[in-house]
Amino acid sequence: MSLKFYLILLTLFLSLFGKAQTVSYQPVLFDACTMEKDYSIWIFGKDSTLENFSQDTSSLFTLPDTGTYYINFIILEPPFPVHFSASGFYSDTFYSSFKLEHVAYICSPPFAEYLYCGEKA
Repeated sequence: MSLKFYLILLTLFLSLFGKAQTVSYQPVLFDACTMEKDYSIWIFGKDSTLENFSQDTSSLFTLPDTGTYYINFIILEPPFPVHFSASGFYSDTFYSSFKLEHVAYICSPPFAEYLYCGEKA
């Protein structure tokens, strides 16, 4: 076989298998009180840079490489790690935490109550 054939074969092999290991990731978040989908999702890289952000109905992310990323749904809470060991498609389902609130009314006599998802607990 000629050298030209081997160079073409090598180029084809490198173009198919020499690219970065991309990861397709689709996290789905449900509000625990209403059971509706929430689409506000932030994904951070290893060095805390914002890799991707979604606020619309399509929450499919294409990440540049495998490894550990940090996902966040509520900006007031710290992000948590999600690890991808191989390229491919991943999907996760998350539920937001239930909202238990303490409400104190300023009245006579003073009154306080707990609300669970906006209703009396």
